[in-house]
Amino acid sequence: MTENYNKEEIIKYVEETDGVVLYFYSEQCVACQPLRKKIKQWVEKNYPKLNLLFINAVENPDITAYFSIFSNPTILVFLGGKEVMREGSFLSEKVFSDKVNRLYHLLFDE
Repeated sequence: MTENYNKEEIIKYVEETDGVVLYFYSEQCVACQPLRKKIKQWVEKNYPKLNLLFINAVENPDITAYFSIFSNPTILVFLGGKEVMREGSFLSEKVFSDKVNRLYHLLFDE
């Protein structure tokens, strides 16, 4: 989902939702588009209970500043309202899985 968001809505959503991935990008970023597609596929395939939000950093500078985003793309993962991962443009599926997998399954597996 890509939209212009309200900072307060995003903060509340992150705090109240068990699993959230925020993907910050810009249209001028060469790496953003291919990585965006990969992240979407990884989350849908392996982490279906994570809610993925795409945030245009240029169009949402207040959200970008609030989360201290200094480059694009940047991916933040929140589980149980807490930031558990922050990665920049050189993210691999292995790094993503290694950092998120255990916590994801602790939170969502019954």
